[in-house]
Amino acid sequence: MAKKKTLSILFVGNSHTYFNDMPLMVKRRAEDEEYDCRVTMIAHPGWFLAQHVEEPDVRFNILYGSYDYVVLQEHAHPFGPEEKFLNASVKLNDMIRKAGSTPIIFECWARQSEPEMQKQMNEAHRRVAELIEAPVFDVAATSESYHHSLPDALPI
Repeated sequence: MAKKKTLSILFVGNSHTYFNDMPLMVKRRAEDEEYDCRVTMIAHPGWFLAQHVEEPDVRFNILYGSYDYVVLQEHAHPFGPEEKFLNASVKLNDMIRKAGSTPIIFECWARQSEPEMQKQMNEAHRRVAELIEAPVFDVAATSESYHHSLPDALPI
């Protein structure tokens, strides 16, 4: 019998990550593709990635959790400051790469009352992704099929 493909993913974020139980959706999709998928989530309401940088559980999980991917989701409402996002992403990326994992930037959507913010958010997420050489999971662009698809960044 052939060995089943495995995938291990850590989600670091806030309510945009846990509200719709994104880790479970990804796990189910991966299992549909015949992966044995392990997901872990560290998410706190309203948190910025800068707060996660200081969280011992985040550091421990990244360094010792043996993850294939670490999905990073920045605070979106309100979005910014961009420099804070960039600095935190660089620090987390250093840990992620040290552990032999691959970061993925989770890009959120702008509030319906502030659609003009989407362009700024898109550009900031692309700059961060380029700087740390990470793929972007653009939830805003894929929101229609979001519940039925998996980020292209994952190999399934």
